[in-house]
Amino acid sequence: MAKQTITSGKSPIVWSTVEDAFTKINANFTELYASVGGAGIEFDLLESSLIPAQNDTYNLGAPNKRWASLYLSDTLMIGGAAITNEGLTVNLPSGTTVGGNLIIDPNKAFFKEFSVNNDTSVVADQFNDVLDFNAGTGIQLTVTSTNDQITIANTGVTSLVAGTAMAISSATGAVTVSNTGVTAITAGLGMSRNTATGAVTIVNEGIVDVDAGLGISVGARDAITGKVIVTNTLPAGNSYRIFATAGEPNLTARSTADTITLIEGAGINITNTIASGSFTNRITFENTGVLSLTVGAGLTVSAATGAVTLNFNNRIDIIGSVFGDDSTAIINGIDNTVSGTTVTGGAVRLTGSTISTTDSSGITVITATTFNSDVTIDNELTVTGNLIVNGTTTTINSVTLTVDDKNIELGSTASPTDATADGGGITLKGTTDKTFNYVNSTGLWTANIGISAASFTGPAATATTSSTAASVGYMGLPQSATTTTATLAIGDAGKHIYVNTASQTMTIPANSAVPYPIGTAITFVAGPSAGTVTIAITTDIMYLVGTGTTGSRTLAAYGTATAIKVSATAWYINGTGLT
Repeated sequence: MAKQTITSGKSPIVWSTVEDAFTKINANFTELYASVGGAGIEFDLLESSLIPAQNDTYNLGAPNKRWASLYLSDTLMIGGAAITNEGLTVNLPSGTTVGGNLIIDPNKAFFKEFSVNNDTSVVADQFNDVLDFNAGTGIQLTVTSTNDQITIANTGVTSLVAGTAMAISSATGAVTVSNTGVTAITAGLGMSRNTATGAVTIVNEGIVDVDAGLGISVGARDAITGKVIVTNTLPAGNSYRIFATAGEPNLTARSTADTITLIEGAGINITNTIASGSFTNRITFENTGVLSLTVGAGLTVSAATGAVTLNFNNRIDIIGSVFGDDSTAIINGIDNTVSGTTVTGGAVRLTGSTISTTDSSGITVITATTFNSDVTIDNELTVTGNLIVNGTTTTINSVTLTVDDKNIELGSTASPTDATADGGGITLKGTTDKTFNYVNSTGLWTANIGISAASFTGPAATATTSSTAASVGYMGLPQSATTTTATLAIGDAGKHIYVNTASQTMTIPANSAVPYPIGTAITFVAGPSAGTVTIAITTDIMYLVGTGTTGSRTLAAYGTATAIKVSATAWYINGTGLT
């Protein structure tokens, strides 16, 4: 027969419950169980075993309700570990720890630390550490497991026989090497020997090395005396070794083969006169440029420097004049004309008031030119290439600015971003500045005064933030249709919500979630198939116009209702078909 259980409902045990249980007893009844307080501990009254109904579920006693004594005759099982007894001795499982430390037999001794040469120690920091002996050079280790022995053998030098000039101490094994060989030495060239100590000193008593210098000849070293003959190979007499030139580095002769070369410059001719069989050798410098200069009208010559200045108070024409690489043409006058003039590497300084040319094509500058001071142009300036202005401020004083290009770029940089564009725009100067600038924090063009226009055309942008929801809006009520229950978004501001599906709920979110600007209006339209539309509000307040009652509203089919936000957390709603 299946197990039968007597369960007490309340204390004391209701006898009818016990009686009902005993009526189930028949010839096949083999077990009787009593459950106290529900499906808890079972007492097998026949086998005398205390068995819980579920594994690892119930406790034997409690922290404040403990059993007085626990009597066991054999084994205590804790998980998979068995604690047994042998008479009065308790046996714990192998590897048992106390406070994390392994229990060790106190009758067994161990070496925890090995000292090497009374200095460095090898310490066992774990219980299973193994001390490893390694054989080094000339050392062999042999292990005998049967008698637990380690034999250390010397496999290097095992014997040493004393030879010539060597002695071995039988006590310490020390080897002494003595000089029993060479005992005398003879001093040679550049060497001396101390007869008392036998020490040999090497002294530079000869000439070790001699290098020939300027005008010096070095002979071979005598093998016996070590002497070297040095001869002066320069001829007798005086000569110039250094040539000095004003404003230039000195020229110094470095060897007898050095030669000074004179090079003809512009307007200079150099000729040599070498007289055979005589000492008359000449170098003649001839000026082949300006041989003479007569001071005339408008010219002055400096007696000290020889500089020539041309001074004119009227027109001067310089035709085909050529100035050298280091020249500067100074032309002082009122109406000066320079035609066909070439300046190579020098500079032309014009201090007059007018530069003119008779050529109909005008004056052409064929290379990049830099003006280091202000330039004024009285008439029109035509730039056929690109006009690049690198200054900090560009000022245009004309009455009308005409630009053929239909697009003007502002804030052009190598890497433009919204951050670099922040604050860019147009400023009209007046009593106060009138500005039209881009503001990066809002992403909008912003004017600091109002804007008036005959009309605004084009579709209004959908509001994406609370700030754009308050911008120039729609002329009508754009539709935001939905077929499902939804919570309104910032983009629904100023639109009508069209619902044509039965039993839908449109929720106006809390101001903390979607901060519609005060004055926001949203219209709800229930289509013919809408049945009823619930207009719900959760955290904030929505008043029904005319009654002042609050809470969610129901809009019937073909009904319309408009909700207007009047404060941060308050809405007013009114409409037809609204209850």
